Formats: sequence, C-alpha cells, structure tokens
Amino acid sequence: MTKIFEEYIPIDYSQMRSNDFLSRMNQSNLSAIDRVEKGHGFKIVQACNFCGSSKSKLYLHKNTIDIVECTKCGLIYSSVVPKNFNDLYSDEEYLSTAIEMYEKNSTFRKQRFGVERLNIIKKLKQSGTLLDIGCGIGWFLEVAKDNFDVAGVEISDSLRNYLKEKKGIPSYKTLNFVDDNSADVVTGFDLIEHVSDPYELLNTIYRILKPKGICLLYTPNVDSISFKLLKEKNSLLCPPEHLYYFNKSTLTKYAKKSCFEILNIWTKGIDVGDMYAMELNSRNERIAEYLSENQNWMQHSIDEAGFGNHMRILLKKN
Repeated sequence: MTKIFEEYIPIDYSQMRSNDFLSRMNQSNLSAIDRVEKGHGFKIVQACNFCGSSKSKLYLHKNTIDIVECTKCGLIYSSVVPKNFNDLYSDEEYLSTAIEMYEKNSTFRKQRFGVERLNIIKKLKQSGTLLDIGCGIGWFLEVAKDNFDVAGVEISDSLRNYLKEKKGIPSYKTLNFVDDNSADVVTGFDLIEHVSDPYELLNTIYRILKPKGICLLYTPNVDSISFKLLKEKNSLLCPPEHLYYFNKSTLTKYAKKSCFEILNIWTKGIDVGDMYAMELNSRNERIAEYLSENQNWMQHSIDEAGFGNHMRILLKKN
C-alpha cells in the first residue's frame, strides 16, 4: 500500500465545535427527517446493499429511525431511505443550512483541511482534471483549482446555482452527465454514506476515471472512539442523510468488489473534538479545556490505532 505521511495539525475547536454543536447537529437531523416526511416519505430497506441478506439486528436508534447491522457481512445501514432525495437536498432550507455550516468558516476549512486533502492527491497526481462529488459549497474545489481543472457534482439545485453564481465553479447534478474516462482524480468527501447504492457509486467512479486515475474518499468510521462513546448523540449518526456506516472491513470489501486497487486506507478523526463538544454541552469546561490542550497526542494515538472517526481510502483504476 502507498504510505501517506500526515502530521497532525491542531484543529481550532472554536471554529469547528461550538458550545451548541451537538444540539445544532441534532436539530439539523430532525429537520432533515421532517423534510422527507412532508415530501415523498420513506421506503423500507429490504436487504443489505452489499451481500443481499435480509437478516439484520438493531445497532442504534436515532430520532425515529433504526440503524441496523447485517448479521451476514456486518454492514451497518439505515433501515429506511428517502423515496426522493430532492426532499433532502434541493430546498432553500438546505441551502441556508449548508451556507451557515460551511461558508462562515470556509477560510479555516480551506487552510486546515483543503490544503491537507490536496497534498494527499499531489503525492500521486500534480495536475489534470479533478471531479469532486458532493461538492457542497465548493470550498475544496476553490483550493484545488490552482492545480487542477475542477468541476463538482451536487444533487442540490440550490447549491449548484450558488456554486455557479457566487464562485464560477461548474457542476453536474448527477454522475450520469459525466463522460467515461474523463477524470484524472475523483474525490468524495463524506459522500458514500449519503447514497442509496454505494456499490453503484464506486462502479460509476471507476467508469469516469481515466486509466491509472485515482479516487480519494472520506467517510465516517463506525469502529471509532466517537461512535463508541457518543452512540446516538454522535453527530455523524444522522439518518436519513447518512444511510451507511462503514469500517475498514466493509469499505475494503466494496472497493475490491468494484475492481479498484486499494493504495491505502487509514483514519484521521476529530474524536477529541467530539468529546470536547460533549463536555462543553455538559458544562464540564475544565475537561473540555484539557481535551483541547491535549488534542495532538490524543488524536494522533487514536488515529494510529485505527479508531479515528473519519476514514480515508485511496483507490486506483488500473
């Protein structure tokens, strides 16, 4: 596997984990459920997307929705999905929420996370065409466009209009409009957990990539400290937006099934930040301060053990 060396750069929790972070994330989750229920509603998932088994057990319950675990292959997924994903992502409330969550600290995100992501890619590709799926407000593409010809994929009509009018970034509504063998790099940050069919997504990415092209995906790691400690309070546990919850084993199985070469898979989380938010929410300021001051060695140790709450997988099309 390709070794990716990354130093741990401290995260400014005042930018990423405010006092009301957990409550705001939970309210956002409740709003998403409400939008779907007032729209086309939910449909029940009859079988595991990976192995097809209909047998599962309860993993956790979050805001009226059961999260279940396949008893055959171990994949964890939401027991229901929206009948129409436009209910989630295309209204003005979703646009305003996305701007509120990401635009106000986009400068910090670009400097702290955008540059870090671009540096991972540049170890293998220094230029070419880059397609970011689920690009949101486009803050990563703003960083990447100095090295690559960039475009995004974003299901939200309101966000795509925002990208075009405010930032001049081209985008597609779906991958169906993207040509075969057209991208040197495909990225998907916190994406694969949102889609109804992860296997179909990976197959489509494989189709879009040029030979020797690379794909960098980020997704929450269900085998993380944050998931174990926060359980249903975890902001990353948020159906119907997050429909799948992977660990290294299940994500690796998906990548191999889609014929990708796996260059590396590793974790780089914000578990300490989530614990910090939990302690702030409980008004344990001294513990929160300790976590903030000691985040470097604590998060580094968690990531080295493979238990960080954000997982990264680097793939190659041969």
